[in-house]
Amino acid sequence: MIKVVELGPFGCRIDRGEVEDISRIPKDLRVSGMEESDVTTVYVEPVTKDGVSST
Repeated sequence: MIKVVELGPFGCRIDRGEVEDISRIPKDLRVSGMEESDVTTVYVEPVTKDGVSST
């Protein structure tokens, strides 16, 4: 399983749950980083219509 964490405003992190495969991350979220340890964590940011992060 891959843990999905959204990088929110002011340095906060929002737990967005888990996915079985990175391709299952919703299209409105852009992967901005990854951390591997006991659990793989993928950091995401929201994407606006023009493809630019809203944060």
